[in-house]
Amino acid sequence: MPAPDAGDEAAAGDDAEAAIAADTTAGDEKPADPTPGPAGKLGTTVASLGDPAEPGMWLETPLVKVRGPGQVVYQGRTADVELRPIDGPATSGSRMSLAAFQTLQVSVIDLPTIEVRRK
Repeated sequence: MPAPDAGDEAAAGDDAEAAIAADTTAGDEKPADPTPGPAGKLGTTVASLGDPAEPGMWLETPLVKVRGPGQVVYQGRTADVELRPIDGPATSGSRMSLAAFQTLQVSVIDLPTIEVRRK
């Protein structure tokens, strides 16, 4: 294979400089820190059992964009959980921890429709 000549290396350097120049993002700009939204009802979702090996009280749901404290409600019973965002439309289902299923007294083979609240 022939060695690249100096002209090829210069062209590659020009391309890299052009890409840097095309970046219009200011160096000191930072994305805003996401904060949980206001407290209150976020909606309802169908919950399946999440990873049973992962400890804690949590709900992975597309109803939130950032982690934060929350509560789930099922047939008058409530459980305080950590709300964790997952990709998908708000109408897609959620995954709930084993501990939350047990607190709500729901069988792990059920697919309960739960109300989700931000605290």
